[in-house]
Amino acid sequence: MAEALGAGFRQSVWMVADELGFAIDSQLRTTHEMAVATAPVDSPIGPIGPGKVAAQRFVGRAWWTASRS
Repeated sequence: MAEALGAGFRQSVWMVADELGFAIDSQLRTTHEMAVATAPVDSPIGPIGPGKVAAQRFVGRAWWTASRS
């Protein structure tokens, strides 16, 4: 999942970094974390039961490599 989402954002990350004047590593690091409900959670799409995924966090990281000339 993290790889699929990371692929969708790579070009945007590279474009923003370039515009800001940062040279970043071509390899983006992505992580995908999930949290399960420990009690029933009301949500706009209906209740989320205990043990079901209630939250997700996707993080994409790019490392600065050197200044642009």
